[in-house]
Amino acid sequence: MSEQRYDFANATFFFFKTIGRRPGGFLAILIAQLIAYAVLVSILFAALAPALATIMRLAQSKSEPEFGEVLAIIGSFGLTGLLGTVLYIIVLVSVQAAWLRLMTRDEVKPVIPLRFGLDELRLLGVNIVLLAIAIVISLFGSVFFVLAGAGGAGLIAAGEGSVWSGLGAGLLGFLFSVAIGVALIWLAIKFAAAPAMTINERAFRVFESFSATRGIVGWMFLSYLVLLVVYLVLGVIVGIIQQIVLFAGFAGSFQAIEQMSTTGVKTAEQVFDMAGQLFSQPGIAASLILFLLLQFIMQVFMEGLWHGVGAYAAVRHSGGDTARTEDIGAPAGSVGDAPHEG
Repeated sequence: MSEQRYDFANATFFFFKTIGRRPGGFLAILIAQLIAYAVLVSILFAALAPALATIMRLAQSKSEPEFGEVLAIIGSFGLTGLLGTVLYIIVLVSVQAAWLRLMTRDEVKPVIPLRFGLDELRLLGVNIVLLAIAIVISLFGSVFFVLAGAGGAGLIAAGEGSVWSGLGAGLLGFLFSVAIGVALIWLAIKFAAAPAMTINERAFRVFESFSATRGIVGWMFLSYLVLLVVYLVLGVIVGIIQQIVLFAGFAGSFQAIEQMSTTGVKTAEQVFDMAGQLFSQPGIAASLILFLLLQFIMQVFMEGLWHGVGAYAAVRHSGGDTARTEDIGAPAGSVGDAPHEG
């Protein structure tokens, strides 16, 4: 199957094209992701509530905690951390799979877009393999850096500490760093289509990504470079808007905040009481919610755009957008027409 020409604008903003094609699916996944994050935070907070209550009680009593209480607090934080890690991985993989299904297969699961089935298990396996590859590469990179440092020290020693030997060692280190950086970027782009191919083809795909990115690594690098610039510009704009939102929310409460600060805080209970009074005010609560929503939307769009380049490469490799609508059950042209009755 011949692959279509790399469409730079389409590849770079493939996520936006997906939104335009399926705005309802985009909203469904967006809302489901927001709810999943809220549920995750609520579960973790509820799990930590007993330990936090114990810490507050100990802080108020100013007494030396018993050994059993210390172990209970440590155990609570440890178990919550383990639970949070497992749930976070499940949510993260489910969200990634949902977006990749939409971008590659033009599919949104009904009722609840976030699932944890075969797609997610295969995607989890791909992410683990890619993480393992990254760890191995970092270890080899550390070894090579040590060898380069030893080579530079050898040049300085051979030149008996002359200026030229020092310049030669510095140039060697610079060239080596550039070579390592280029190699890492090349490998990262070569593996970029693996998650999307895994979802698109409903099979475990890792090194098959090399075929999907063959001949387009340079173009994909430019796409990621443009997205990096977009991220920096949007980050500044969204950051300014968030500061304005927070300032507007807290503007009517500056006098109350100043009064709280001059009153003084003696116990942990007073801290929580003041925080409760402060954040229960409608203006502050609304500004904080809007602040978090802006951050969430910014994160979704940037992650979608970043994964969109790999998704475009996977779709392009499978035949492009038209491949999704092909009737694969139809007979090939070489088979001939079906026989007619009568």
